[in-house]
Amino acid sequence: WVTPEAFNVWIKKHPHMCTFTTWLLEDLEGEDMKMSFTAEEDPPTFYQTLSDKYKVEQQDVMDLEKSYWGLKGSNGKFDLPILEDIMCPPLSKQICNSIFRFLDINIDGHIDLSEIVRGIAMLCRASTEDRIRLCFELLDHDQDGRLNKREMKEAIEMLMKLKEENTLPDDDVVKTEDTPTEDIGLEETFRDEREEQQRCAVEKILAEFENDFENGGITVDRFVEWSEADELKLIHVLLQIILEVCQIKMGLRPSSVKEEEAVIRGYMVRFHKCGRRRGQIVNLISSDWFNSWRQFTNFEMKEYPLSKVPSQQKIVRN
Repeated sequence: WVTPEAFNVWIKKHPHMCTFTTWLLEDLEGEDMKMSFTAEEDPPTFYQTLSDKYKVEQQDVMDLEKSYWGLKGSNGKFDLPILEDIMCPPLSKQICNSIFRFLDINIDGHIDLSEIVRGIAMLCRASTEDRIRLCFELLDHDQDGRLNKREMKEAIEMLMKLKEENTLPDDDVVKTEDTPTEDIGLEETFRDEREEQQRCAVEKILAEFENDFENGGITVDRFVEWSEADELKLIHVLLQIILEVCQIKMGLRPSSVKEEEAVIRGYMVRFHKCGRRRGQIVNLISSDWFNSWRQFTNFEMKEYPLSKVPSQQKIVRN
């Protein structure tokens, strides 16, 4: 095989090989320039194009592509039912529909790979403020640029339910099969009380926005301001769960060790809160590997502190 570089050298040594090369390489009449061969860079690959456009790593694009082809339905399309299977639970179908609407840029009823990469980049790789602004868009069902009282009430109730089902007061504590039955009974006893507390919390938050509702609704800037000051961190719970779903089910790699630890912790909390179900598939991993990973990510557990974990072989990241 003759490479372009070798041909370039050869043709310059033999510019009069034929009439065409003589014409191509000779001095042009009336011009102070000479035509010559130049080394053209290879055009960007499909992965490079998406990586540059959406500000993600090429490896992220390749990982998402693998998951994308594996998750598509029998009709060969990545449509709303597929997304619901991936995200519901832990997310509600209402927020899942909003995410699908956001992903489906051309409104053709299904999501292509480019739309997946764009959407996940914005949902998981953008700044916290930009992600909060995106949440505002997801909650703005009539797309008028403001949240009215009904939309905000539905959003708060959905976010509180999400927090209740997916977080614990102390994230280092998870229920096990050894949890005393008295504690479980006590929790059921106070369920009504918690629901009343949540109802009061919803009313308290809505009261903060009375002036906004009277003036046409909550703007995106006002929503960002409230989200950052909210003691319950409701929007941040939603952002974290979206991140967990995209990494665990869509194949997105964690951007840092800290993020990896947070994603697995959230998944374990959700698993222990929901409990096991008949027919549920559970994947088992080696305890040695898990302990090595715990040391790598500094993953602490109260029932088995890292100080008691024997030294393991260091995990090497590819």
